[in-house]
Amino acid sequence: MQDQKLRVLVVEARFYSEIADALLAGATDVLSAHDVDFDVVTVPGALEIPGAIAIADASG
Repeated sequence: MQDQKLRVLVVEARFYSEIADALLAGATDVLSAHDVDFDVVTVPGALEIPGAIAIADASG
């Protein structure tokens, strides 16, 4: 089995901007500190999260 670099999708709901900013900063800081590749997808609210994940999964 080959060692594969971990890749993470961060889905950010922007309904509460101040909270979203803090959560995103914390998540990206930790991921970067551990040398994890990540993408960030922003959606307007929590109800759009499953759709964003499905689209990201379908696009590879």
